[in-house]
Amino acid sequence: MSMTCVFSETDNGIKIDFETRFELINPTLGTQPFKLYLAFEKAEHPELKKVTFTGDILYGKDARFSFRDEEKFVLEYQGKEANIKPEKTGERYWFTADYSLEYPTASGFHVQSFGYPTIEFRLTVQKPKGLRVSASPTSGHNENEWIYRDLFMIGDHIQIRWEQSESPTKDS
Repeated sequence: MSMTCVFSETDNGIKIDFETRFELINPTLGTQPFKLYLAFEKAEHPELKKVTFTGDILYGKDARFSFRDEEKFVLEYQGKEANIKPEKTGERYWFTADYSLEYPTASGFHVQSFGYPTIEFRLTVQKPKGLRVSASPTSGHNENEWIYRDLFMIGDHIQIRWEQSESPTKDS
């Protein structure tokens, strides 16, 4: 799975455009159903831009967030069910989800939770000058990229944090 986060400043805080892409692998012997699922807090002002699936050119055509029935402060997207054949068939399945979130302050955090076992997660960040961005520690890290080689299980997460850099004063 790879995720690129493009940070930009707004009049009210920070907007992050997320571009996510992942390959889904079915290690079992039989075809397995899969539904793409995304959920965000209403306060994050989520906007769904694009959802795709290599096995279906119409997948995500009318994708949009809607309120979760039991929680009116949560917006979610549930994709239609896709049938994923076993890995041994040689078929490859790629999903993408592009969305944005807005935060009302120049410093904050985003929790990336994993709903399925995920390995080789790669986070890339693009940010304006003067904004510091950090993510949960990993040995595979350079200035704007974090590579997590560990296996994330359902419910595991990383955090992405940001804040305005301290601007030097005239006296320093």
